[in-house]
Amino acid sequence: MDKIELYSTTRFLEECLNNNIMISDLHDFIEKKTDYDIEKLTLLKHSFYQFKLKIIEEKLPEIQESDLYKSFEGKEERIPMMTSLSRITKEEIIQDRDKTTTVVYNELDEFIETFLFIDFVYFDRAKAILDEIIENHGKEKEALPHNSELKFLGNEIEFTELVKALIEAKMIQGKNQKAIFEGLGNFLNVPKFDKTDKLRFIKKRSKEIAPFLNNLEDKLISWTLKKF
Repeated sequence: MDKIELYSTTRFLEECLNNNIMISDLHDFIEKKTDYDIEKLTLLKHSFYQFKLKIIEEKLPEIQESDLYKSFEGKEERIPMMTSLSRITKEEIIQDRDKTTTVVYNELDEFIETFLFIDFVYFDRAKAILDEIIENHGKEKEALPHNSELKFLGNEIEFTELVKALIEAKMIQGKNQKAIFEGLGNFLNVPKFDKTDKLRFIKKRSKEIAPFLNNLEDKLISWTLKKF
């Protein structure tokens, strides 16, 4: 599957729904969009909910004409979300404006499982990955070491070049690439930045691939040649 460049949340959700996004690209988008900030992750999770609701609103007329829906109506069986909403009076809505929102939120997935299960299989898989990231985010944040008095004086590209070289050379070990970047960044007092963007910049180089590392090599060679 070809890699898809994703910039908007709406496009991201559409690709998740249609199974047009690889797991690695899904992780990349979540990282770039939220930088694993818990508030941004929560907002993205809410976007999944809003997108589901939008799809249901679009498909509702078709669903209500389906044999399955009419079968529920004919047998007077409870229809997820719809039955509960039909029982809310105007007076109740006036007194509690959040009542309908609560019903929809609580029964949305049940409605989907009943009438649109196949449509959301890949979408829910993507949401499950987001849920896992949210669940683990706090733990990862607590595991970071305290800032030291050391400070990296290069720029973000140079820091990325250095850390990525260590990772590719298997000269540093960590839970994953993200943890290594965050751990070294925290230790060397490097402000948070979008490493995915910087890695792509480095990967697109065609002439001098590693100018920072080359400069380090030159400095080391010069040091060895000095007469003491």
